[in-house]
Amino acid sequence: MLRVEKFKMKNLSDVNKIYKNSFPKIERESLFLLILNVYLKKAEIFCLYDDDVLCGFTYLFNYKNLVFIFYLAIDSNKRSKGYGSYLLKWCLNEKKDKKVYLNIDELDEKFSDYGTRLKRLYFYLLNGLYLTDYLSVEEECNFNILSANKDFSVDEYIKLDKVITTRLLDKKSKIEKNSNENFYKLKEKVCKNQM
Repeated sequence: MLRVEKFKMKNLSDVNKIYKNSFPKIERESLFLLILNVYLKKAEIFCLYDDDVLCGFTYLFNYKNLVFIFYLAIDSNKRSKGYGSYLLKWCLNEKKDKKVYLNIDELDEKFSDYGTRLKRLYFYLLNGLYLTDYLSVEEECNFNILSANKDFSVDEYIKLDKVITTRLLDKKSKIEKNSNENFYKLKEKVCKNQM
């Protein structure tokens, strides 16, 4: 039976293993910093179990009425079995009174893993998120911004991003309207069912 529970320190090793196997090093923040923010009540970690087996986790950053899904990861041996959809839908339901956002790797055909990025986008769209016209531009890479709400507010997102980057990550990023012409062709194609 599937269930979602708040993170417990006894699961740190298993969560860390999933974390390291799911995200490239450039996208992983210090696990110590992530856990510290949970204890400071700035963030939450929820773990997905199938019976007593840890299948995945999500890391949520909360700020006022805004939530950022920082990480959502499923054990590599348990993917494509519905666990990711279950956990994402659980998050969206759990935070239904909030505005929920998450970022995915920038969608551009210039990247060698474009097919994987596109597959990831489809996963999020099928599970209720909307692709916005904006990018989060960071030093190392860019991310497309997704929203659980059709009425995306760039001003609210900028506030959330500023809090995340200064309080959690000690980094800088900026939010820009996507200027890639191919992006808008892709958006029209993949999002036509959501409009």
